[in-house]
Amino acid sequence: MDHYFGNEGDKTCLLRRYWALVEAKFLNNLPKAIELWDAVIKLHSKETHIWLEYTNFLRLCEDTVSCRRAFQRAVQTNVDNPEQLCEAFILFERACGTPEQLGSAMQKCGILLKKMESKRAKDAERDAEKAAENEVKKEKQKQAKMLKNKQNKKLGKHQRLEEGQELEKNSNKDDTKKRKLQVENVNNEHLEEPLSKKLKDERKGDELSFTNGKSLNVEVKEQKDVFHKEPQMNDESKERTVFLSNLLFTADEDHIKNLFLSCGDIEQVRIVRNAAGRSKGYAYLEFSSKTSTEKALGMDRTMLDGRPVFVSPCLDKFKNQQPQFRFALSLDKQTVFVTNLPFEITKEELVEIFAKAGSVKEVRIVTNRSGKPKGYAYIEYLDEHSASNAVLQLDGQMIKERQVNVAISKAPPRREKSAVSDKRPEMHVPMQYGSRGRAKTQLAMVPRAIHASIKQIEKEETKNEEISRPAANKMSNDDFRKMLSR
Repeated sequence: MDHYFGNEGDKTCLLRRYWALVEAKFLNNLPKAIELWDAVIKLHSKETHIWLEYTNFLRLCEDTVSCRRAFQRAVQTNVDNPEQLCEAFILFERACGTPEQLGSAMQKCGILLKKMESKRAKDAERDAEKAAENEVKKEKQKQAKMLKNKQNKKLGKHQRLEEGQELEKNSNKDDTKKRKLQVENVNNEHLEEPLSKKLKDERKGDELSFTNGKSLNVEVKEQKDVFHKEPQMNDESKERTVFLSNLLFTADEDHIKNLFLSCGDIEQVRIVRNAAGRSKGYAYLEFSSKTSTEKALGMDRTMLDGRPVFVSPCLDKFKNQQPQFRFALSLDKQTVFVTNLPFEITKEELVEIFAKAGSVKEVRIVTNRSGKPKGYAYIEYLDEHSASNAVLQLDGQMIKERQVNVAISKAPPRREKSAVSDKRPEMHVPMQYGSRGRAKTQLAMVPRAIHASIKQIEKEETKNEEISRPAANKMSNDDFRKMLSR
């Protein structure tokens, strides 16, 4: 619990309190129970109900000495409800203590109550001062608003007219600019090449030459793409590119370059971003040679700021290419699968432990996407004999107070995807009733569409049965009279 969630997993320390009860009541291990309660009190030292529960626990265990010490510790701390704590302390001394102990308890409780009264008085004074300051600020703000309103009213008609004239002038200027741009666009239609192509080739301030001898200075503004889509690459560039995933959203181009500098010369790093310009957690890394990509693929699952980076070849996702797995999917006699490992164990420690059986080629600790280990690993040896020795020697051994399971690696068989038919299978979910039949609040957990189709199928079946039955001969009243007269 502490490893995965910390204090957020059990905020009220409920598991530790139950654990302490089990240790004291069923295992007769009172020191361990007191140790667990000490850990609880460190986290909740200001809560009165925790102290009272601890003292009641000690009284049930008939440990009056530890109970008295707990009350004395609680009185010395700043708890949220000192009156309730002092009352419980005095009642305890009256029931289990001597007159001297009762007197000392009353003296300590009196000191605690005086401290709390003085503290509450100071807090009340601070609140009153803050309230007065807030009222003064509100009054000042109201006065400032009143002055602004008066100044706005004093503005005469002349100033408003001047502002309107300036707006008209600005609008006239904009109209003239638009007309000039329209005239330029009409002239540009007679060019041999379209202007858009030349604008892409030319930079800012380049002069464009026309057939009629005229020249025009055009400033090209580089527009930033709002949507950063995946880049389109050639086959050659794909061979020199690797795909990086599971990146931190804060990782930039410099972080990635520093990580893969040992692989070779890097031409470009392209981080895929969303519409707001934020990273999506994956990128494309292009090298200058193919050998660099092979080295980069060997750095799969290397840590970048505490998070493993997944490195894979750059493939076209639109082509029906089956994903290739790096490791064997059948029985691998050179590899050992180890489970129930401690989460804090490292690769170096595993190499030291499993090197007793033979020379270790590679150690792979399985982790989740955030980089935390799952408690199992793969140890690959150079030969099959070493792997079999590891199973015989290390299976069932204790590693950091954990019994480890060691076996030859064999991946489970993968399920093949069955072809999904267009027609939906007929579903009939029978309703299960109790001994008294169907209750008024009992509901059938079946969607309405399926329930309606089931009813239609049942009606059709009943019709077919009626049709298939042979038609019985109708009997008249005379026939019935003959039957009764017999």
